Amino acid sequence: MLFAPLLLVLPLSALILGACGGDDDSGGSNGGGVTSGGSGSDADYVKAICVGFNKYIADFTAAIAKDPTNATDPAKAMKASAPMLSDLADAVSKAKPPKDVKSYNDQLVKSMRDAAQQAKDGKITSFDQLGSIGNDVPEPSQAIKDRLSKAASGVSECSSGGFSLFGD
Repeated sequence: MLFAPLLLVLPLSALILGACGGDDDSGGSNGGGVTSGGSGSDADYVKAICVGFNKYIADFTAAIAKDPTNATDPAKAMKASAPMLSDLADAVSKAKPPKDVKSYNDQLVKSMRDAAQQAKDGKITSFDQLGSIGNDVPEPSQAIKDRLSKAASGVSECSSGGFSLFGD
């Protein structure tokens, strides 16, 4: 499973949900406020994604510790996680993807921002609904997945927390 799993966590776990992206290497913006240039290295990109996701997990875990109903009430969990998901989208938007990952990154950020807004507005009220977020973002080629997975294997931030965003 590639970094698709960037969106939210289920109660008391860091279950990662899906959205995978394309490999268009064109520059510019997708209209979602994303302007990454497609000039980053694999290692720097995966590190930025993992650092952002680790912060998301830490923030969500803190929210559960502060109010345990955030782990048992899906509607409340979605609403509480909306600002954290927005912060994660911001972190992903600041990552500098390699050219062939740029389109994926832009689409993922847009999907995450849309999900954060829907959660904030109370339109996502179940973990099942959340699981479909990002399904419209095309998956990158296996070669790209393999390359990013290899880069992530050398980045300590990508192996913490007992999960692998870029691994199997």
